[in-house]
Amino acid sequence: NFFNAAVSQEGMNDSSNVANTFPFKTYFEITAANGYGSSVLSRSEAFDKITVLTKVFSELEEYRPLELLRSQRQRTDYLLTKQVKIVAMTCTHAAIARSHLVELGFQ
Repeated sequence: NFFNAAVSQEGMNDSSNVANTFPFKTYFEITAANGYGSSVLSRSEAFDKITVLTKVFSELEEYRPLELLRSQRQRTDYLLTKQVKIVAMTCTHAAIARSHLVELGFQ
């Protein structure tokens, strides 16, 4: 990523202050303790914060297909085939939904 490349080019070690290079200071509210001067952020703390952002975007990626599907039925079918692990189902519901589940590829 860009931040990793910028930190590597400047030759900063783990204890270096990378707050001036860190691109998400506003999002994480990284400011100097007294409101003046520069803030302090170690390289490892910066990478931890980038890991948090990466997790947020990967979670958003999981929801993208649901935004693209138009009907509730399509969303339900997608979740059944791609996301949900069916742990238990009542015999009545299984008998009613059997033909639909077979169409979706469940055995």
